Amino acid sequence: MSECASRVLVERVMRMHRSATGLTLIEMLVVFVFMALLSVLVVQGIAFFMGNYQSVVRAVQGAEDATRQGAWFETTLQGMVASRHPSRRFRGTAQAFEGQTLQPLSAESGVPVHIRWSLSETDSGAALTYSEVANDVSWTVSTHEPSRRRAPSVAETSELAFQYADRAGNWQQQWPPDWMNNELLPYAVKLVSSGEETVWLVPLDLDFRPIILDEDYL
Repeated sequence: MSECASRVLVERVMRMHRSATGLTLIEMLVVFVFMALLSVLVVQGIAFFMGNYQSVVRAVQGAEDATRQGAWFETTLQGMVASRHPSRRFRGTAQAFEGQTLQPLSAESGVPVHIRWSLSETDSGAALTYSEVANDVSWTVSTHEPSRRRAPSVAETSELAFQYADRAGNWQQQWPPDWMNNELLPYAVKLVSSGEETVWLVPLDLDFRPIILDEDYL
């Protein structure tokens, strides 16, 4: 056998031996490095996805909470009824208002219930509180931390205020104004921020009539 043929035969045998024994050490190292890089990319991708997912969940939950709180505020205000009894009349300031509603959040609907919405400060931030006076019910509807300001609705209590619309469409800081004590209900109530940005605005249904009148339970 010639020297050339012998060399070819040896190379063929080495290739067959390599195929039979699997990957070399260098090839294994390359595979491990590739798998490690792939694992890092997968983990980073999952972390990025979960971070975005949690952000979306928090945003949706915050929107749902704001919508629910606004609906409670609107429901009680649209159920407001006028009362000429001094202790049951609608009265409001920049930090609180109270009056009779047919649509309370806790008590039975259809019977006038004296409620109060108020702004206050707590250790965790600004608080909007709903209470039913006769039933001794009080709920902190919304609490906002000053450090998490993202919208007018999350301002500090000192930067939030209630305002009341008169029949001419002018906004008053208290109700009834000193010069129109004969007005029983405002035409609308709104919650505003320090920049006069409207957080909530609710027109009152002035034709809403109670099932039970004042004279029925004097």
